[in-house]
Amino acid sequence: MSVVLTLFRAAHLPLLTVSQRETGDVLHNRKMRIMVNAALNMNTIIAITRKVMKDIGITVLLCLTAQFVQAEDALAGFWQHESDPVWLAMRPDEGVAIMVRNDDRPDRVGFKVVTNLVATGKANQWSGRVFAAQLGEYRDATITLKTEDRMAFTVKVGFMRRTVEWQRVDAVPAGSPPQVNAAS
Repeated sequence: MSVVLTLFRAAHLPLLTVSQRETGDVLHNRKMRIMVNAALNMNTIIAITRKVMKDIGITVLLCLTAQFVQAEDALAGFWQHESDPVWLAMRPDEGVAIMVRNDDRPDRVGFKVVTNLVATGKANQWSGRVFAAQLGEYRDATITLKTEDRMAFTVKVGFMRRTVEWQRVDAVPAGSPPQVNAAS
């Protein structure tokens, strides 16, 4: 009478079957050799599969990193407020946007308007904390690149939502803000 012993891997997949005689530990040589070869081949296949998956994973990671770098490049640069004389320098690699000119409030130059800026994983979209001047505090916001030259900050407060749009500019205009002279 023969007893069949099956060995399992962690995934409970049979890799090797060994036939054993009840009267002794004599293995059927031919069957054993075939099964050992099959097990070794399976282990080789598993090792190769792991290596290929690792290589694919590294390639995918590099592609995603390149995508985020491209996205950062798309957002980086100077932006002018849609209706106010305010200019920002978007620095997604540093996770901030800094006010570089404000003709109405020159004392705010250098102020971080956006902090914690990170890509969301969606095309042309970032999240961050935007300073809401009316509230005097930073609020969670979504920054969206509508076109390569139009950007929008959307801030939600309760049920209310406000979107402010910005236009890309090549450079911040030089000079000081226009002076209003009192009539003599």
